Amino acid sequence: MKKWKMVWVIAALALLPALSATAQAAMYMEGYVGGNGASNLGSTATVIGGWRLGVWFVPEGVLGLKYPNWLKHFGFYTDISVHGISSDRRELQGDGYIATFAFMPAVRWGFVKDEEVPFGRFQPYLAVGPAIFHADFNNFSGAKVSAALVMDAGIRGMLSRKFSVDVFFRYRYAQQNVTYNLFSGCVGFSYHF
Repeated sequence: MKKWKMVWVIAALALLPALSATAQAAMYMEGYVGGNGASNLGSTATVIGGWRLGVWFVPEGVLGLKYPNWLKHFGFYTDISVHGISSDRRELQGDGYIATFAFMPAVRWGFVKDEEVPFGRFQPYLAVGPAIFHADFNNFSGAKVSAALVMDAGIRGMLSRKFSVDVFFRYRYAQQNVTYNLFSGCVGFSYHF
């Protein structure tokens, strides 16, 4: 029963930006894949995958709501990622998976501006936020869910007004029965609406 409650909470949090879309502009949806490693678990590199739903507060606004020009540098996104993991540490020996749901306030800068993409074709960004961290190993019965901290640093390349490619580095920190220090390098493809 607790598992279904967690699923509903995560689904509700993921839909919050979409439900308030009428008051926001520059929304995007992104899918990404990449490589993942851990510095302290003695694990092998694995593949990570996930998706994002985000928004940037652009001055044009939506439905008559105008944002100040300085607010165009700020936004947020929700992020869900999943990857397998194997560990040879005594406390967590075995295989399993890790799922992370994060809420990420973000700041960005724009370079190479043109008429099609007024903010800039190249957009470096930095995001830091809290997360729900779920680790499940096949032979471990300890705590599986905890709070975590997620940090992303990346650059988004706008292919057009509607499509972009995102390359980013991610660090995740969580402490359950052991401390998790996870590093990921990812590439994503986004649709902006």
